[in-house]
Amino acid sequence: MKRMAFAPMALLLSAAAPAQAQQFPGQQFLDLCTSADAGSRGFCIGYLIGIIEGSGLGVSRALSVEEDSTPEAPAIQRRIPATLGYCLPTGTDINTLPGVVIDFAAGKPEAARLPAAALVSDALISKYPCN
Repeated sequence: MKRMAFAPMALLLSAAAPAQAQQFPGQQFLDLCTSADAGSRGFCIGYLIGIIEGSGLGVSRALSVEEDSTPEAPAIQRRIPATLGYCLPTGTDINTLPGVVIDFAAGKPEAARLPAAALVSDALISKYPCN
């Protein structure tokens, strides 16, 4: 049974990471997030975490170079959300975020044609704008 649970994920990863880099399609991401398969939904959550953490890390490093500081500096950390364009409320449950992306795409069907990373970012900006 465990082997079967990982088969769809392995297939997805092999298709999403060919020798020549390609963007992960938004519709494929939405399909995983809405799947009845627990492994697919787990991949959805993992991808969301990766986008949120990776984007924050990238921004903190870019800002630290710009300000000749370290990525961990409080001034840098305070600027990350506004630079990303979204501010997740403290205590946001990561398990609620697939619904945010799914709802966003349902209201904007053209969003499914975006790369998955852009779809996630646009959904978070729409739902959690920084004030």
